Amino acid sequence: MFETHRDLKGTAWSKETIHSVVSNLNSRGFDCYWAGGNGNLASITWCYHTSFEKVGWGNIACVKRGDVWWQVMESFDPNARFTMSRAKPLEAPTEEPMPKVQPEETTPEPFNATVIDSKAINAMVAEGAFVQLPGVQKRCADPRNRRIKGCKYPRERCKLSYWHVLGEQGTSCPGTSWLEDLVQADPDPHKVIVNIGCNSGQDSIAWLQRFDQNHFWNRRKWSDVLPEYKSPCRLEAHIRKPPRYNSSATPMAFCVDAMPFTVHVLKETRHRAKYDPKDTESVGKLKILQRAITDVAGAGTTMEFLNAPVGHGAAEARIRVPAATVDGLVETLHLSKVDVLIVSTDGSDPAVLRGAQNTLRSVRYLMFETHRDLQSTDWSNHTVFSVVNELNNFGFDCYWAGNNGNLSSITSCYQSFFEKLGWGNIACVKRDDVWWQVLEKHDPNTLAFVTA
Repeated sequence: MFETHRDLKGTAWSKETIHSVVSNLNSRGFDCYWAGGNGNLASITWCYHTSFEKVGWGNIACVKRGDVWWQVMESFDPNARFTMSRAKPLEAPTEEPMPKVQPEETTPEPFNATVIDSKAINAMVAEGAFVQLPGVQKRCADPRNRRIKGCKYPRERCKLSYWHVLGEQGTSCPGTSWLEDLVQADPDPHKVIVNIGCNSGQDSIAWLQRFDQNHFWNRRKWSDVLPEYKSPCRLEAHIRKPPRYNSSATPMAFCVDAMPFTVHVLKETRHRAKYDPKDTESVGKLKILQRAITDVAGAGTTMEFLNAPVGHGAAEARIRVPAATVDGLVETLHLSKVDVLIVSTDGSDPAVLRGAQNTLRSVRYLMFETHRDLQSTDWSNHTVFSVVNELNNFGFDCYWAGNNGNLSSITSCYQSFFEKLGWGNIACVKRDDVWWQVLEKHDPNTLAFVTA
């Protein structure tokens, strides 16, 4: 917090401007606001106008964008939209005059996100309409006069199309470059990973290896002892060792699958790799559970499920298996948090997420599959828009996770043709988390100003 005194000509303010000071702070990762006597804040970083240099005596409050306090400050700015991308350094001020204030103009109410009817979105698909999620409208409609033209931000976030960012490769087998950067940003090994639709177990082992300070877990070793399995995606060649972190904590992964055959193979592979619980007490945990995860499940609930070899999604044999929700499972396991939630259920991902309402409050990073091409699954009743919009309400920004290692924002740049893409993968991150900056860096469209 600091004062402005552009009215005092004999002071340092005679050589500085609001613009120069706030721009310098912006380059250090701060967002700055006018601190109003009425209890409101008004962004300067986003909505600078040359009239600010004539304000005279005032007070400016600033907060680091990667800090949990940033969201607090945003909540006091009536113009704030929690899903907006961050600004670049301020542009040089112009001599554009300030329009007269219109007293009858009132401050718009803070935006309240609502779930949009999926049918309405489906109706737009054929038209190829561009639709923005609630919460990502332009921010700088001045509360005093909505006709003001002086607001410089936000610039166009979605200049590069989905195809420019991700190419023809799509998102069916996403890259992992941003995952390595997540670890660099927060290498604390005390992580809880829940993998729904664990399949071959490769993802669970890879996550354990990323946060393993003891260098015990090894995805390549797991692959070597896994019975013959042909992955539809090429596995990353190398998982980087995490930075050293002074902690005795260890990562935990919960590998959940419904098919008995798959669970049997996973447990057998765990034994061959010498990753049984008795072998890993001091280095982490890999727990394998048989559950059919859905949106509603009471005690003793079962579901009919396919029983197929690992890596396959169909078989003639059907069997009833115990059912649970993510929330129920987390409660049964007495987990105080879940850092990473991975969902890959061949079409049931929306139902899994509906049953994770409490768990999502602690989740920092989420990855799930889209399967709008499978009409007989839960995706026939849901759209990419409806699912991402609901996650937006939980504070997530979501991105298409590209096979080429890029990310492309859905939260800021949704378009109706996304509903036609079929099989894909979406990565989401909490906006108030240090990991948010990491994902933003991997989206070529980002307006994030990330400090070194």
